[in-house]
Amino acid sequence: MDDLNLTLRTADPVAAAVPEPGAWALMILGFGAAGAALRRRRGLALSASL
Repeated sequence: MDDLNLTLRTADPVAAAVPEPGAWALMILGFGAAGAALRRRRGLALSASL
């Protein structure tokens, strides 16, 4: 049998690990939206219990 060698080759492995600026922006906006949703949910729960 022949040896099966599967490798993933990129032009520059260091550059491939760095996300694009657009990806960073989406990630930051996503975390901000999740935090805002959690704060709003907690605020609604507190006002409903009073």
